[in-house]
Amino acid sequence: MRVLGLFGLTAVIFHTGLCYLTGAPHTTCLTMYPMHGDADHRTSPPPFAIKVFPDKYQQGQNITVTLFSLDRSYFRGFLLKATPATNGEGQALGTFVWFQENKTQVFTCEGGYKNTATHTNKVQVQSVVLQWRAPDYNVGDIVFRATVVVDFSTFWTGITEGLKPFTNDHVVPLKTPTRVERKHDQEDLSTCGIQKGCFLYPRHCINSGCEAAATFWLDGDRFQFFLTAKDASYVAVGFSTDKMMGGDETVSCTAGDILSVQHGYNNGHENQRLIQSQLLDLKVSRVNKQISCSFVRPIVTVVSIINQSASSLQTINKTFDLKEDYYMMIAWGHVKKGSDVIAKHQTLPPVTDGKVKFGEHTVYRGSSLSSYARVHVAMMSLVWVLLAGLLLVKPRYIRSLVNSDKLRKINLWLQVHRASTGVITLLTFLGIAIVLSEVKGSPSVQTTHKFLGWTVSFLLLFELFTGFLYPENSLEQPEDMENRLMTALKLLGKVAHRLLGFFTYIIALASMYSGFYVDYIPKAMREYSELVVVVWLTSQVMWVVVFQLAETYTPVLKGRGAENLQRSIQKIDIIILIVYFISLLLGSAFILSTVIVY
Repeated sequence: MRVLGLFGLTAVIFHTGLCYLTGAPHTTCLTMYPMHGDADHRTSPPPFAIKVFPDKYQQGQNITVTLFSLDRSYFRGFLLKATPATNGEGQALGTFVWFQENKTQVFTCEGGYKNTATHTNKVQVQSVVLQWRAPDYNVGDIVFRATVVVDFSTFWTGITEGLKPFTNDHVVPLKTPTRVERKHDQEDLSTCGIQKGCFLYPRHCINSGCEAAATFWLDGDRFQFFLTAKDASYVAVGFSTDKMMGGDETVSCTAGDILSVQHGYNNGHENQRLIQSQLLDLKVSRVNKQISCSFVRPIVTVVSIINQSASSLQTINKTFDLKEDYYMMIAWGHVKKGSDVIAKHQTLPPVTDGKVKFGEHTVYRGSSLSSYARVHVAMMSLVWVLLAGLLLVKPRYIRSLVNSDKLRKINLWLQVHRASTGVITLLTFLGIAIVLSEVKGSPSVQTTHKFLGWTVSFLLLFELFTGFLYPENSLEQPEDMENRLMTALKLLGKVAHRLLGFFTYIIALASMYSGFYVDYIPKAMREYSELVVVVWLTSQVMWVVVFQLAETYTPVLKGRGAENLQRSIQKIDIIILIVYFISLLLGSAFILSTVIVY
């Protein structure tokens, strides 16, 4: 079941990325936080500092800015910009007009042009020097802010140095961020579909049983939104024209050490936080590890994306109008320690099955898995629970029921056995092909699951090949088969074929089990699937014991009993096979239910 690793293909709202050796990405303009997996910033005093000269500025004046090591230690990466002192995460001010090109490059963040500096390579240095031009108007007190990276897991944020204006006259006030209040009321999900529209997850949940939920309703010329998620310190919603990541508007709420409501945009595979100016009435709370938040959103919002390749400041505006229909996504997880920077989501974000009509009071459901993923899981469940389950017992326990039938001088049970193996092999490779067609260019699936999946595939081919070499494939055996060497080879081939088939089946079930432990599989889905697979494996062991006892003792009883007793035993054999087949159907249904519910 390789498919369960399709993170990044289902509509994902956030992506943390890897270590950026050629400079910080533009998506970190506001956070100034390296996206280095699960690594957190160092909380000890930073061994780096910023120096500005002169220490006061006039409009349009050039200022020398030096980022340096206090203890002569080296660093590889950095991010540097100037911001208003009253709004540290607001717009970037001024312009970098000169810098050391062997180590430094500049790009544009909201607020101006070429106003943010970062590294260009992984060369270690002890300092970088830049020339920064102040804005053409007095913006009051300014703070230079820097993040410095020593290696992948060692970095400091919040390194600052102030810069004051020569005069406090004619200061142009800059817009301050909207205040976020602590939320005290909880949303009533029982009115979903009656008084409001809702997206509830997982598919079967109601009220407090939902792992995550988003509700919305139109109030005049704006929408009221409510988000909640369990065991999380952030929850986010996304609006997309399709089920894939990229080009989506997002709103994220954090309730770690800092309460925040963040407006954002999925620029490719990364989420970029935007300066928040369009959302109102922001409220966030976290009680018993459950985060809740609410906000008011205009019917129409405009997302402005900066064209980094333009020779002057140029923005591309994208409109999101909730009078139109969008797919809705919801994600949740935890924030970076001591910040409001969201980490990679813990599970695949569920996406609505269809587009949402935001003006209607409808309950929407969705899945964390893409349609390709669900087809793969369904196919592998039927192949390895139902078909392979039958194949496991058919050659050993059903053979006596059809042993007298012949087809081209070969036992009918053996013909069916070969055909079943061929079908299982074909469907397994078809299922893998379905996955590979979708995961191309995406992050690889969990190593264990991937290894087991490919192992099963090659074992199947080998099993299919050895099956045609099976020495007991004809009812008319040549006389030289009495030869001891041939008899030994016959026995060896028979044992090897059985052991290989059983071993392949065990590896396939192990692959199925490991599939539910691929990164980002929802916790509820993992727990449910784990229970189903464990129960299934236990029942299979019991059935093997039952069939082994039947194979051993039934011939003895038939040989000693009367004709009536023999017929009764044969009926019991048939009943056992029917019950076993029903158990296979139930096992398939329960495993299939994981992709139906989640």
